[in-house]
Amino acid sequence: MIRFREVQAGDPSARESTRRRLPDFFGAPDALERIAALRVIVIGCGSIGLNLVHAVARLGVATISCVDRGRFKPESVETHPIDRGSVGQKKAWHAGRVAKSLSPNTAVFVCDGDVEQLGLEHWSGDLVLLATDNLDAELCVSRKARLLGLPLFQGSVHGPTLVAEVRAFSSSPDGPCVACTYSADEWKLVGGHARFSCSGEPLPSSVPATMSTSSLCALAASMTMNRVLRFALRAGTAADDTSTVFCGFNDRVTTTRLRRSVSCPEDHITIERRAVAGLSSLTVAELLAEAGLGDDVSLSVQGHRLTTLQACGCGPVTDVLRFFESASALVCPACNQNSQPHPFRTHDRVAGTLLAGIHSKSLGEMGAAKASFVLVRNHGRAVLLSPTVH
Repeated sequence: MIRFREVQAGDPSARESTRRRLPDFFGAPDALERIAALRVIVIGCGSIGLNLVHAVARLGVATISCVDRGRFKPESVETHPIDRGSVGQKKAWHAGRVAKSLSPNTAVFVCDGDVEQLGLEHWSGDLVLLATDNLDAELCVSRKARLLGLPLFQGSVHGPTLVAEVRAFSSSPDGPCVACTYSADEWKLVGGHARFSCSGEPLPSSVPATMSTSSLCALAASMTMNRVLRFALRAGTAADDTSTVFCGFNDRVTTTRLRRSVSCPEDHITIERRAVAGLSSLTVAELLAEAGLGDDVSLSVQGHRLTTLQACGCGPVTDVLRFFESASALVCPACNQNSQPHPFRTHDRVAGTLLAGIHSKSLGEMGAAKASFVLVRNHGRAVLLSPTVH
């Protein structure tokens, strides 16, 4: 199971303030309190993302969550804020340790796995900073930020034209997502699982490598951080569905509106979060009533799938109706040995007559006692039910 792990302070006694040099921001008398309460998720800890982690940590925010599955390579020294002694280290853990060193009072969390496998229950933050080199990961992050209604700020560069850009997505139901901005050529690269390497390592010939400079990457991070400050200080609308581009060849800054694409294949739905007590003891009917989305809905249980048919060595194929953990084997109730769920009778989302058949049963009775949330959705709305709301 992919999850965050907390970074511990190297020196527990080092708890000094990290906000002694912050100015008295104009029009924001409670600026330090707002900044200190901020929870930031950083996706991608490379040439732009690591600069973001440094800057966010120096603000002394409440939490920083760093996600990156990669390691530093020798060529990373050219664009990342690291020295050669960091080569070979995991990017996420390096970023986490640096953040904790810069701001001992900040709770720092690290995930060095695929962001695509990081469940919604782990996305506890006020905003998301995106600086990844993977188009599939971009879409995944955009999708989850949108589902949870989290503002998304994306920093990027185009080295040959000396361009640094920050895109700000509101994640509102009617606003654009990252996928709305993709061209036909980019969609072809998505299908090929394309990566754009900020360190310039060799990639397949069909995938353009990102060649840039450390200064341009730092500039993109600084532009993104200005949006973070505006968000924290409530200075105008920071997540305003715009793209701000700086071109180094003429020192011009251009801001344009990002619009939702009518042909976007992504689901533009936003989740409402609600707290419920005793999640595993509630029946499906009680969960649906709590969500209040009517009868035409589907239900998904975190980390679990529902199967109605299983095969086991102790006997013939048998009918079942229970949840099992996606990352674990299904256990036969007759012989207590591992069994196989039928692939055509196993569901991530439960709806229709199948949903009606489990109305009176609780999650615990059906094998989902360990689930940390349930997602109920209809064609236009979604409600996430969990014991706590972050």
